[in-house]
Amino acid sequence: MAELDADYLGTFLAFRAVPQKGPLPQKYKELIFIAINVATTHLWSSGVRRHMRNALQAGATKEELLEVIQLTSIMGIHSMTMGVPILMEELEKFKMKS
Repeated sequence: MAELDADYLGTFLAFRAVPQKGPLPQKYKELIFIAINVATTHLWSSGVRRHMRNALQAGATKEELLEVIQLTSIMGIHSMTMGVPILMEELEKFKMKS
């Protein structure tokens, strides 16, 4: 996109950064990003992985992460089939670092 339409890319990246500037604690922002990325209309596994790592680092618990996936799964079971395996992998990596 940088070559095809640099203006669009710059505008999109600025728009995407807006939620990070708000008053919510980072942990809650990460939980929301996880919900967005596991939603059946999005299903972006690398985003789920990144935001799970960030949420764990921000103090989220395994139970909070699982509840986000469970709540999002109401939109479709694919949230569960993608999100839970990633949760298990990221929890294991997080434990190894601690």
